[in-house]
Amino acid sequence: MLGGDNGVQFVCYDAPDITGSTHGFCFANFMLRIPLVNFILQIASFMCYLYIKIVVLGEFMRCAAFLYSMLPCVMYASAPDVLNTPEALDMPETLDDTLNTPGSPDVDITPYVHTLTLSLNNVLNHGSSSLPDGITVLDGGRVFINLQIVTKILLPDCTGYVRFKRLVRDTLMGTDGRIVTTACFRQNLGSLAFYNNDGVVIDVLTLSNCSADSDPSILNALAFVFQREIFGADNAEQALSMILRYVAARNYACAQCNYAECLRKGIGIVKNESEAVKYYQLSAAQGYAEAQSYLGACLELGIGIAKNESEAAQCYQLSADQGCALGQYYYAVCLVYGCGVEINYIEAIKYHKLSADQGCAFGLYGYAKCLDVGIGIEKNEAEAVKYYRLSADQGYAKAQFNLGVCLDVGIGIEKNEAEAVRYYRLSADQGNAKAQFDLGVCLAKGTGIEKNEAEAVRYYRLSANQGDACAQFNLGFCLAKGTGVERNEAEAVRYYRLSANQGNAKAQFNLGLCFAKGTGVEKNEAEAVRYYRLSADQGNACAQFNLGFCFAKGTGVEKNEAEAVRYYRVSADQGNAWAQFNLGFCLAKGTGVEKNEAEAVRYYRLSADQGNACAQFNLGLCFAKGTGVEKNEAEAVRYYRLSAAQGNARAQRKLLQRKLL
Repeated sequence: MLGGDNGVQFVCYDAPDITGSTHGFCFANFMLRIPLVNFILQIASFMCYLYIKIVVLGEFMRCAAFLYSMLPCVMYASAPDVLNTPEALDMPETLDDTLNTPGSPDVDITPYVHTLTLSLNNVLNHGSSSLPDGITVLDGGRVFINLQIVTKILLPDCTGYVRFKRLVRDTLMGTDGRIVTTACFRQNLGSLAFYNNDGVVIDVLTLSNCSADSDPSILNALAFVFQREIFGADNAEQALSMILRYVAARNYACAQCNYAECLRKGIGIVKNESEAVKYYQLSAAQGYAEAQSYLGACLELGIGIAKNESEAAQCYQLSADQGCALGQYYYAVCLVYGCGVEINYIEAIKYHKLSADQGCAFGLYGYAKCLDVGIGIEKNEAEAVKYYRLSADQGYAKAQFNLGVCLDVGIGIEKNEAEAVRYYRLSADQGNAKAQFDLGVCLAKGTGIEKNEAEAVRYYRLSANQGDACAQFNLGFCLAKGTGVERNEAEAVRYYRLSANQGNAKAQFNLGLCFAKGTGVEKNEAEAVRYYRLSADQGNACAQFNLGFCFAKGTGVEKNEAEAVRYYRVSADQGNAWAQFNLGFCLAKGTGVEKNEAEAVRYYRLSADQGNACAQFNLGLCFAKGTGVEKNEAEAVRYYRLSAAQGNARAQRKLLQRKLL
C-alpha cells in the first residue's frame, strides 16, 4: 500500500457546502482489518466531527448539506474488504512483467511503475511545508486532501471539476459500482482513496497492483501522468512511449492515437511518421474521433503518407460529425479554402461555430476570423475581437497575434497600443513569426512600449530565421545601418536576398542598390537592374525611378530613353519627387517623349512642392522665361529662394544676379 510500511491509508471526502464551494474532509487515518471494529471507529470519528461542527461551531446547515451528499459514502465505508484488500478486487499482485509488443523487443515496465511509486512516497513523507497546495499532513500521519485544488494545480486546463469526477468514475468503476481495477489516473496525485460527492468510492492502491490487461484505459491514463511529468520522473518521455505502445498493441483506440503522437513527434522514441500514420489508422478505424482528425492532418500535409486532400477532408468530416472540436475546426478550414472538398462558406461557419461552442481555441479563432473578414457570415469586427480574446486567453498564438493587431490598429475595439504589445509578446514568445515581427516594429518605434532597437533586432532575427520576409528585410536594414546591432553590410545583403527571393519589393530594391554601389557585395550593375525590375514590376516607386535612370544612362542595361520615360512616369504618378523632376526634364527637352513644356511645368511643380531643390530651381527658370507658363518674375524669385535655401548653387547665383542675395 502506498505511503510506506506504516499502514497509513489516505482517505478524502469532497462535498459542497451551502455557499457552493468545495472542501476536503479527512475522515480516517487508518483502517483495521476487522470490519466491525473498523465500522465502530469510523462512526465514532465521524460523530466527533459533527459534534464539533454543529455544537461548537454552530455550522448546522453546512453539516446537513454535507451529510446529505455523503450518505452513500458512509455505506461504502462499512465495507473495508472492498476498500482495502486487493484480493477482494480479484486483482493480481503485480503488473505484467514485460511489454510484449509485436515486432519489438520485450521491455520491462516495472522500473517506471517503481519510479512513480517512490515519487509519490517522497511527496507524502516530506511534511506539510513541502507539499503541494491542497495537501496537508495532519497529526498522526493523517493526510488532508482537497481534490478540487489538487486537480486545478495538476491540470490547470481541465475543463471542469464535474468532468474530472466523471472521468474518474468512468475510468475506475464498473457498472455495478464496485472497483474493477486500480491504477494512477490523470486527474489525481495517485494512490489515494477518496469519496466524491456522487457517492462513488474509489480506492487507488499501489501501482504494482495495477493490471493493464483488465482495463487498458488505466495504463493509458498513467502514461498521461508521465507525459505531464507530474512527479518529476527523469525518464518520463521514455516511460510514456513504452506504456502507450504496450496498450496500443492491445487495440485500445485512445492509446493507439496517443502512441501515434509519440511516434510523429519523437516523444520518448525515435521519430517515425509512417509508423505514426499506421497507428492513427488503427485508432481511426475504430471510430476514435481524435485519431480521425490527426490522420486527416497527415493526409492533408503528406506527413508519413502520400498527400491526399480529398481523403483528409473525409477524415475531418468523420471526426467533426462525431462532435470532435478539432475535427470540426479542420473540416471548416477545408470548406473555406476548398481543400479536398467544394468551397462552402455557410457549412464552414456551421462547423467553426460548433467547434467554438465547445470552447476549442482553434474553433474560436476560426469563427473569429470569419467574423473579422466576413466569410459566410456578416462582417462583425467587435464580435470577432470577442472570439479572438477567448481563443487568445487559452494561449493560442494566432489568436493572440490577431487580437494584438486589432488593438494596435483599433479594429473592432478601442485602440490600445500597450495592450497590443502584450498580446504580440504572448504570441511571439510561442514562436509566431508575424507576432515577432510586429513586436520588433513596436520596439523599434517605441509604440506601446519603451523604444529598444537592440530588442527590436532580436525579435526581427527570430522572425527572419523562421522565414518571414518582412522581418528579413527589416533585419537587413538594421544591419546595413548599424541600428540596434553592429553594422554588417555583407550580412545585410544576405537577409535582403532571403527577403527579395520571397518577393519582398523593398528588399529587391535595396538589394539592387547594394549591387549598384557594391555595398556588402561585388558591384554588378546588370544584377542591380534585375532586382530593380523585380521591385518596379510590383509597383515600388523608388525602384521604378532607379530603373528609369538606368535606362536613361544605359547603366547595366541598353540605353532606352522612351523606356526611361515610361518608368519615370509610373513612379512620378505615385508621388516620387525625383521621378517627377526627371519626367519634367524629359518633357521640357523632348527626350524619349514628345516635347511638352506645359506638362513639364506641371511635373516640376509637383516635385518642387515636395521640396526638391532641383525642381524648384527649374520651375523658377520657367517662370523667369515664361516657358510652359506665363512669365512671372515674382514667382521665379520665390522658387529660386526656396531652392537656394537648400544650398542649390545655381539658384543662389540667380538671386545674386538680381542682387537679392
